Order: sequence, then structure tokens, then C-alpha cells
Amino acid sequence: MTRDKYMEEATQIVRKMYAASGRARIEAQEIPLDRIDKAFAVAENETDRSVAILIFALAEDLMSEFLKFHLNPKAYGGFASAFSNQGVLATASDRIAILELLFWIRKETAQDLRILKSIRNLFAHHSEINSFSDDKIPSWLSSMQPLFTTTEDVILKKRTERSIFLLKSICTIFSLIYDLSVLPITFQEKTDPYQSLGKEWNELPDNIQAIFTRQAGILAYFRKL
Repeated sequence: MTRDKYMEEATQIVRKMYAASGRARIEAQEIPLDRIDKAFAVAENETDRSVAILIFALAEDLMSEFLKFHLNPKAYGGFASAFSNQGVLATASDRIAILELLFWIRKETAQDLRILKSIRNLFAHHSEINSFSDDKIPSWLSSMQPLFTTTEDVILKKRTERSIFLLKSICTIFSLIYDLSVLPITFQEKTDPYQSLGKEWNELPDNIQAIFTRQAGILAYFRKL
């Protein structure tokens, strides 16, 4: 065996070890899907203002929870220092920026989270804003990631802004939960997500399959409203 061939095989073995380690860590996670269910169940009957505040509060909770899960609690100052008023993770903007910088969430997820934050802030700080059809919100919603196929996006034009907000916020929350369940671990293990998860549906860990099936179920429910 030549030296190059030996190195190639050794590299493949190491990659498989990292991928297996990453998969085991991903499978071991408890993903808070029930919390997402409850939030959207409440959202259905809330005012537009309350819905916007509730959904971004959910996103903030998920970001904080996963950051605390993956970061070192024994670091100097601990979580209290990082999340304090002067800490590097003090605000939602800080948390989104750090997660994107670390490659723990995708650029598209970060962009949509920033839009949800802007919508939340508009409702929270302007008493005259009462509806998703007010002010800049419709244009912000249109700049979020497309939901389905081109045909579905045409159908969205016939929906209310509230319905579009709910559908797109569901996709953003589930993109966030997927990213935070997978990307920090595969990044730490220096492996591609596909190497740890597989490329086919039946290869995915049960908890990752559950993310997609739960998202599909909630989307199907809200599309009927």
C-alpha cells in the first residue's frame, strides 16, 4: 500500500469515527417540540401583537437554551456573565449574530430571525401598529424565505398577512431548532451533517425525523385556517 493510499484510508476511518460520534450526540438530545406545539396552539387565538411577541419570545428561549447546552458553564463568569446586560449574549441580536458567526445556524435562518425580531419590535414599541398588514410588515414577510414551491408562493398572495406570518414563523422556528440540534455538534466534530445524519429519510435519527414531521403537521393545520 502506498503512503498516499494509506493516508486516504486513515482519513476515511477518522471521518467515520467523527460522524458516528456526532450522530450519537445528536440522537441523545431531547428536542423541545412540545413547547413549540404549545406556543403555536396559543398563537392561533391571540391578537396580531401578542402573536408577534409570543413567537419571537419562543425563538429567544430556544436560542438561549441551546447556547447554554453547548457552551462551557465552567468558563470564567459562567452563563450569568455572558447573558448579563453587558455580556456578549445580552440581547437577541447578539445571540443571532454569535450563532451565525459560529456556523451554528444557517444564514437564511439568521435572516428570518432578524425579520421576526423587527416585527416583534414594531409591535412592542409602536402603539399604533395593531395588525400584520400595517406599516412595513407585509414587505418584511415577503422578504423571508419562500415556504414551499412557486405554486404555493402564488397561493400565499391570496392569504392574509397574519396567515403568512404564522406559516413563515413556523418554518423559521423549525429551521432554528434543526440548525441548533445538528450544526453545533457536526461543527465541533468536524464532520458534514450528511455524514452524521445520512441523506435518506430512513437514515435520519428519530429525533430529527420528529422535527420534520412535527413541522409538517403544524403547517398543515395552519394552512387550513
